[in-house]
Amino acid sequence: MRALQNDLVYDVGMNDGSDTGYYLNQGFRVVAIDADPAMIENGRQKFAREVAEERLTLLNVGVSSERGTATFWICEDKAEWNSFDRARASHGGRPHHSVEIPTIPFGEVLEQYGVPYFLKIDIEGHDHYCVADLQGGPIPTFLSTEVQAVPDGGLGLLEQVGYQRFKLIRQKDWCAARKRGTLQHLLTSAAYGRLRPLRLAWLTRRFTDRYAIESLRYRFEEGSSGPWGKDTPGPWLNPAQARATLLAERERVRRSGIDPIHMWWDWHATL
Repeated sequence: MRALQNDLVYDVGMNDGSDTGYYLNQGFRVVAIDADPAMIENGRQKFAREVAEERLTLLNVGVSSERGTATFWICEDKAEWNSFDRARASHGGRPHHSVEIPTIPFGEVLEQYGVPYFLKIDIEGHDHYCVADLQGGPIPTFLSTEVQAVPDGGLGLLEQVGYQRFKLIRQKDWCAARKRGTLQHLLTSAAYGRLRPLRLAWLTRRFTDRYAIESLRYRFEEGSSGPWGKDTPGPWLNPAQARATLLAERERVRRSGIDPIHMWWDWHATL
């Protein structure tokens, strides 16, 4: 039977363990999942004490719609691109190879370990399996998932399982995307960038997303998912505002000459 565990966090798509390390540092128990055996072994060594203390559970499985085995593709020089989708793992002609791994429905993990307070999902194309299996029971208070390559970025499924408020977070700097980001851009520039010569940094810094992240006093590793829950910068948005923000952000990226498919945004969601 699924029950909400307020001291538990799931890291689905552990990769190098940067996020797992942050959640452990915050005092949570963690269930970390990764399909790459090398990432699990790295985590076992990196967090040997936490594993021994039973604060960290490592699962070397893939999340899918059913129990079985599947071919998982390892990108040999960019592990965050590991995927069940060969095209993702080999993007740009990168060297890659396959491994056969066991797969399980995410619902089975929830049944065995409980429903976490925060659920982070980043499994390159399979995020929706985790979100869909939340239906029909208690759901995590906070959730983050990679924006999907569909028109609404996967927002509709998050709404369907019960989430009502959202933030769109840019993973290059963990700052919140906004439909109209001019004011935040000016504040950040005055505090940290080109407008610093105006000597307004002391006045503007505390109103920037960057300052909010710095105030957490934790060094987030490049490529990690960064802050979560109440620690994420920016206002919570209703579904209509969130959709409009995603459309504006994608258009901004297109105008800069970048295909949005190459950008990394996360939805952060709460009840």
